[in-house]
Amino acid sequence: MENLVLQTNSLSRNFNELKAVDQVDLSVPMGSIYGFLGPNGAGKTTTIRMLLGLVRPTEGQVVWFGRPLEKNSLELLRKVGSLIETPSYYPHLTGRENLEVIRRLTSGKKTDIQRVLQIVGLDKDANRMVKQYSLGMCQRLGLAISLLNNPSVLVLDEPINGLDPAGIHEIRELFLQLRDEGVTLFISSHLLSEMEQVATLLGIIRQGQLIFQGTPVDLRRHYPRRLNVGIDRPTDVLTWLNQKEIHGTTNTDHHIDIPIHDDEEAAGLIRAMVSDGFNIHEARCEQLSLEDIFLQVTNDEIQTGE
Repeated sequence: MENLVLQTNSLSRNFNELKAVDQVDLSVPMGSIYGFLGPNGAGKTTTIRMLLGLVRPTEGQVVWFGRPLEKNSLELLRKVGSLIETPSYYPHLTGRENLEVIRRLTSGKKTDIQRVLQIVGLDKDANRMVKQYSLGMCQRLGLAISLLNNPSVLVLDEPINGLDPAGIHEIRELFLQLRDEGVTLFISSHLLSEMEQVATLLGIIRQGQLIFQGTPVDLRRHYPRRLNVGIDRPTDVLTWLNQKEIHGTTNTDHHIDIPIHDDEEAAGLIRAMVSDGFNIHEARCEQLSLEDIFLQVTNDEIQTGE
């Protein structure tokens, strides 16, 4: 079994009648970049607050480094850095001075300030006032603060929210660098298109429930490919498919999408349609993008598989 830095067991949180988080079982291996995904309001931030001891679970348990958080919170959380929502700064102080304030509060080493500035690429801008920083630079300063205690794990809540493409690229590269240096990252986001570029594992939460956990490859395998067919009578073909208990959907005029598992199934469907008198002028097999899959599994009206 993989060495887990973080595990939750039936983690739940109720707010009056609302079940914000419902029986969530997370498994985060050491050295991974875990993308914790879900639409806004799915329960990501509440889950993260429980992971960090900021909110008490209604039920279940958080385990860091093999030990329950509730009994060892101060000792365990010293190994965890976090950036939750928009970090707060003193805008009239420089980046270096902001870090010095936090260092004194946490009794850190003075040498840590230059170390984290270099890690996040702010060493050349460390003496500029924070009010002159771009949003991307502010996010990097927040990451620098979370790295001050030299944590084994970083927990980040929507760290790329609001960044422009250049800022997103900078932060993405930083994630990969930190992983190469041995830091485990747990990153919440509603943007799978960004997470799939860095995440080694994905967890998808919807309405407080963890509906998928695994690698990006696992996610692709979990959902079928599709056969896109250009055909003369799409409405009649949809009826024909429904009679066979196959759910096809209209794509564009005279094009339909049919879920399939492999090329052999696609070939069999094409032969059957031609045999029953349908004229096919185009056919191709397509793999759903991870973004398409994410939209499907987070849509309440769509069944998400096994």
